[in-house]
Amino acid sequence: MENILVSFDTAKLAKEKGFPQFTKGICLGHYDIYPNGTIEFNGCSEAATECIDAPTQSLLQKWFRDVHGIDLWFGMLNEPNKYHVEDIIKGDIIIGGINIGSKTYEEALELGLQEALKLI
Repeated sequence: MENILVSFDTAKLAKEKGFPQFTKGICLGHYDIYPNGTIEFNGCSEAATECIDAPTQSLLQKWFRDVHGIDLWFGMLNEPNKYHVEDIIKGDIIIGGINIGSKTYEEALELGLQEALKLI
């Protein structure tokens, strides 16, 4: 099993929504944003204007469950190898979902995490 880090866009949105930053050992890397707009992975350089933690997809998904009570449920479209986030659920209530097919579970999870972040 491979630890897949979230994209920069997902990491930035997670930070904006309160995902803990710079908790020792919680994330495997960071995204640096430099004054010229360049974004680099795995730095936390003093030259960067901002440094954002890059959690794994599974860690961010766990944060949703533990902190916000939100689960992502997956399904497959009627096409081979097309995963999608069927429902985003808080308690017993469906609060969202994405019916966009992705080639891999990880791609669908990334889209689902972004959508869930927009809902909190």
